[in-house]
Amino acid sequence: MRTPLRILLAVPFCFVWLCGHGQFTGGANDGYSSGTFCGGDLNGSGAAALTVGTITGSSTVCSFGSDIYSINVTSGFGAIYTWTLPAGATVTAQLNTSSSSQISVNFAGTSGSISVTVSNSCSTTTSSAFPVTTTACTQFLGGNNDGFSSGSYCALDLNGTVSPTITLSPIVGSSTFCSNGSDIYSVSLLTSQANTYTWTLPTGAAISASSNTFTSGSINSLFGNTSGTITVVATNGCTTDTQNLAVTATTCNQYFGGNDDGFSFMTYCASNLNGAVSPTITLSSISGATTFCSNGSDLYSISVLTGLANVYTWSLP
Repeated sequence: MRTPLRILLAVPFCFVWLCGHGQFTGGANDGYSSGTFCGGDLNGSGAAALTVGTITGSSTVCSFGSDIYSINVTSGFGAIYTWTLPAGATVTAQLNTSSSSQISVNFAGTSGSISVTVSNSCSTTTSSAFPVTTTACTQFLGGNNDGFSSGSYCALDLNGTVSPTITLSPIVGSSTFCSNGSDIYSVSLLTSQANTYTWTLPTGAAISASSNTFTSGSINSLFGNTSGTITVVATNGCTTDTQNLAVTATTCNQYFGGNDDGFSFMTYCASNLNGAVSPTITLSSISGATTFCSNGSDLYSISVLTGLANVYTWSLP
């Protein structure tokens, strides 16, 4: 009886289809290792330990702005890069290689630290924390210097020139106002730019409308009947200027006179809007019967021939 031929094959403990293979690149050692990146090369040398450099990027960032950060692997291989950012920040783009990682970050308004954990299938390391501070950033307007500064309008522009200090013109507007009337006041910037105008009015007055630009500010004010001071403070976040104007409340009545209609600064006898003084009052003769029935009634009238009248006082028998 024949004995079956038996062949014994030596099989490694780790079956081929279960073993991880990574390509080792290193000059004369190029080829596949018997493991992953952390395994030995073809000459039996172990792969280098996984180490990383420091994160590069800006340490001061614009709140709700974006910036770019990167890190290099100084030894070993990187396969997975996990970035940790300040609260509210997000990665909008990422480019990874075995030796580096670069990200684009959209920040919120919170400062904090950026770090990155780099790993391959056998080793993991984490970079040092890179602190970042968020700051209010405003677009700088200045011809060829347009763009975002690293601070407010007083910060450096893109060419490195410091914005000048704010200088305001005097407040433009009347120093007297009609009690319970309205008027317009404005101010202009002689130097620099402003993004905030804060107006303070006399007691009882209120702002009904405002119009502000980088170089001027104006308000429409509704007054009460109290004199006081109008104050405006213009700022761009880093430099400020203030102007004041004393204003006096005056009793004003509406002037009626054709193309002179409008508010005068006094009563009907004051100057109208064209500066003409109201004429002297001249009355016509009284119209009505010269005889009347005892215990009866009748109608009498009078006209103002020149000037204006608002009070008529009649005397009767």
